Amino acid sequence: MVTRTVGDQLKDWSALIGNLEGLLGEVPHLAPLREELAEVMARVRVLEVEQNRATALLRQVNEERNEAVARGQDVKERIADMLRGHFGTKSPELRQFGFRPRTGGPRPRRRAPAPEPPAEPAT
Repeated sequence: MVTRTVGDQLKDWSALIGNLEGLLGEVPHLAPLREELAEVMARVRVLEVEQNRATALLRQVNEERNEAVARGQDVKERIADMLRGHFGTKSPELRQFGFRPRTGGPRPRRRAPAPEPPAEPAT
């Protein structure tokens, strides 16, 4: 089943309303349905405008939220830096604020892979 866009449906409805105009003299009982379709079409257009406004508002809200989250993360990092400066980078007191203290000394060096033994000559 092919899904049709709202725009395609509105085009079809508009064409149908226009084409029914000349036929209403012969088939007058279609007039109420034609009017109902015209009202529904007008309502769909109003709702499309509202949807576009809501989408724009949602984008704006998401952008503002992302900026606020980034600012909050920046403030958190500055607080962490100040606490590390106050208590020291290895202090266990940092844990009560949700920060991990640095542990131990330098990391051990990676060992170079062992060289492969030379292949035995073929005899």
